[in-house]
Amino acid sequence: MGLGVFASVACRRWRVEYKHGGTLPIGLYVVAEQPSGAAKSRCLTIFQKPFYNAEKETKKTVKARLNELQKTDKAELTSEEMIEIDRLQSVIKSVLFTTNSTPEALEQSLTHSAGYFSAVSSEQGLFNTMLGGCYSDGKSSNNDLLLNGFDGGYMSSKRVGRESYAGAIVGGAVMFAQIGGIETLLNASNGTGLAERFLLIAEKHNLGNRDHTQTAIINHDLVEQYNAIGDSFARSILEDPADLDNLPILDICPDGWQLIAEYRNAIEPHLADGGRYSHIALRGTAAKIDMQIMKLAANLHLLDNYQGETSTIALRHVKSAI
Repeated sequence: MGLGVFASVACRRWRVEYKHGGTLPIGLYVVAEQPSGAAKSRCLTIFQKPFYNAEKETKKTVKARLNELQKTDKAELTSEEMIEIDRLQSVIKSVLFTTNSTPEALEQSLTHSAGYFSAVSSEQGLFNTMLGGCYSDGKSSNNDLLLNGFDGGYMSSKRVGRESYAGAIVGGAVMFAQIGGIETLLNASNGTGLAERFLLIAEKHNLGNRDHTQTAIINHDLVEQYNAIGDSFARSILEDPADLDNLPILDICPDGWQLIAEYRNAIEPHLADGGRYSHIALRGTAAKIDMQIMKLAANLHLLDNYQGETSTIALRHVKSAI
């Protein structure tokens, strides 16, 4: 879940290259289930904290500069200062994380974020609204945003009464909630391919087996490294957002591509009719496994290579992704 949170922001800073050309956003779509009391909210909050802190400090600085410019008479402002005012206002309106939003409201926010979104929540309310549960018929006719956001698809919409967005969409979606989230997603997908884009996690919980007298050992060096990465990413994203086509590119090493090809060969026979992955809910997911590996490996690389020493994703990160 932490990797999903990180990826939902990292996708605004980097992209990963296919073996034969073209690039893929590195945002992950993840939904996981755990019962109440399993510290779901705390888990997400810890991974979001450095991004929230950087967002708060950045907007504080931006507001101070904006107030300074707005005190100046408009007739005395230079053209550069007028452009700066527009940029600063966009920074203030932008939001890193969305915790609850309808597809329409999220779409409107894209105009201030250069087409990016990071939808993260520990409550099913996020999916209930994004997938249409907030409507009277319990359905949504606007899953295009999530569908296109997975691979950077182009979206152009016209809506009466609100801002529309035209351009590439990139994002991450993470929901860590109680039992039922996966079923909600599968039902809402309804043959559109939406569920196939998600990593679905339903692990056994540890309630009833915990020893509350034992204190967990925390590697504070790793926490500091993660916080530093989050701070750097958030500040650059808010202050100078870049379009998908202008993001730096990560590439996978040749041995990594060979390993991906071998893994795809291993599951290919199971995609045939009657095979292990022939069911409609599994075939699309298995067929897209190379994309998930690319995304996972890219994010592992960024976390491990936090000083930016290389843009090549090592074999060990591809192995970990698989």
